Amino acid sequence: MKIQIKFLVVTAILCFATVKTKAEKFSIKVAGNHSFILKLSDINTDQILVRLDDSKGISVYEENLSMDKPIRRKYDLHELPEGTYHLFVIYNKITKVQTIEKTYEMLDISSDDQQTIFQPIFRQHEQFLDMDMLCLSEMNVSISIHDSQGNIIYDESSEKNHGSFAKRFNLSLLSGGSYSFTVSVQNGQVQKNFSEIVEWAPALSSL
Repeated sequence: MKIQIKFLVVTAILCFATVKTKAEKFSIKVAGNHSFILKLSDINTDQILVRLDDSKGISVYEENLSMDKPIRRKYDLHELPEGTYHLFVIYNKITKVQTIEKTYEMLDISSDDQQTIFQPIFRQHEQFLDMDMLCLSEMNVSISIHDSQGNIIYDESSEKNHGSFAKRFNLSLLSGGSYSFTVSVQNGQVQKNFSEIVEWAPALSSL
């Protein structure tokens, strides 16, 4: 059963956004018929997750890398069937996505098919929960909230978001308990889900 609850939601879409960060070096190049090379450097993190998914979103390979020096790794896909794959490189709440097309003869990798997805940031203060996310390209964003029993109490979708995407939720309209916020980001064939567990205690908020 779907429970309908009205939230105070404030949406802000900014057409332009500027992010100032140290220049990170990230590249993926074809190396041989069915191989590619991943290069990473100047990334301020200890752990990097590399994952390759097939067109159905099933992971066919995954590994964790340490950024103690520049990374140059070669990946061989010759044993995988032909089709579309998505390489995810995740670090510092940033997800780099590269689409890879494998045919019988070669790999097709284009920088035009590379995307950057930022993990949404949640901030809770008193009875409000703020969510902020940066969309560097046009992305469809879906938000759903489940209670501790798994019931959907809120869901919405917003298409072609570009720039800063922000939401404010008024938790005072909810009973105390644990709630799961899920944000789904989709751009073309690529979809990425993020989840955040929020504990809400009305009595503590009113002190």
